[in-house]
Amino acid sequence: GVENVSGFNPFVTVEFVGMRGKTEPGQNVVQHAFDSIIKIPVVPPFFEDTILVKLWNYNAWSSDELMAQGFLSFSAIRSKPLQPRWFNFYGWDKNEITDIASISATGEIVEPNFYLGRLLLSARIE
Repeated sequence: GVENVSGFNPFVTVEFVGMRGKTEPGQNVVQHAFDSIIKIPVVPPFFEDTILVKLWNYNAWSSDELMAQGFLSFSAIRSKPLQPRWFNFYGWDKNEITDIASISATGEIVEPNFYLGRLLLSARIE
């Protein structure tokens, strides 16, 4: 679950080789247990190794807000399943950085400066 984030509508997406799966969003929560399984069907051969995990804030009347993202290695998980483990997510303090998208569009890399919570995650290849 996600912890330590005040009043948001969190959901998680997992992306790999052009496929995307997502959880249902929590609703105005500070802590949320997703308790979800995301399956991504893939057919080899493919040349991608990066599995992208993103934490989002669902917005009903505007674009969803990307809060944080992390990466997993397909080849590492194929060799050895990822046992359940906590991943800490960091993002940007909205009081300091009001529009991360426009800053990122310039090519500037802005290091995350704010703890958003953590996600318990496991992964395996079937």
